[in-house]
Amino acid sequence: MSRQKTAFCSILAIGVLIMFNLLGCSPGRKFDRYQSKDPDIGVSMLYPSGWEYSEDRGSIEKYACVLFLEPVGKSKHSLRSSIMVKVVKKSDMPDNLSEAGAAADDFMGKASKLRDFKLISRKGSKLFGEKAEDMVFSYKAFNKPLPNIGGFVSAEERDVVVIKNGKCYSISLVSQKDAFEGLDKVFSYVVKTIKLQR
Repeated sequence: MSRQKTAFCSILAIGVLIMFNLLGCSPGRKFDRYQSKDPDIGVSMLYPSGWEYSEDRGSIEKYACVLFLEPVGKSKHSLRSSIMVKVVKKSDMPDNLSEAGAAADDFMGKASKLRDFKLISRKGSKLFGEKAEDMVFSYKAFNKPLPNIGGFVSAEERDVVVIKNGKCYSISLVSQKDAFEGLDKVFSYVVKTIKLQR
C-alpha cells in the first residue's frame, strides 16, 4: 500500500474513533453545553437541547443549584421532567454527613416521607473519582406547582450523591413514571459529562 493510502486510512480510522466517542455513547438526541456562572455551583456539563435552565441559591438552607426543565408542551405529561445539580459546602452540613453514604442516608430519610414512597434501587458507584451513591425511588408528586389546582401523578427520581473538594454534589432526575426509562439513559449520559471547574 502506498504511503498516501496508509496516511488516509490512518486519518479515517482516527476520525471514526473521534465520532464514536463524541456521538456513539450519546442517547440519540442533541445536547447543549452549560457552564455555571455561580462559582458555588462550579460545573460545566451537557444538557438536553431546548431545555430551560436557571441557577438559584437557597434562602434558608445553604446551597447553590442549577435546574434544567423540559420545555412546556414538548411532552404529553403534566409533570415537567427536570435535571438538577445541587451543591452544598461540607462546612454547611452536619458533621455526621461527611461521607457520600451518610449524606445519601440523610437524603433518603427525607425522601421516604413523600407520598407512596418506594425505594427501587440503591447502589454504590463512582463519580469525579470518588465513591458515590446512586438511588432510584418512586412517589406521588403534584402535577401542578400549586397543590389546590392539580392532582397527583406517579413520579420516579434518580439521585447520584458524591462528596468532592469539600462539597456535596447531588445530581437528580425527576420525571413522570412512564417517561423515566427513556430519560434515565439521557441522565446517565449527562452525569458522565459533568466537569468540576477549578
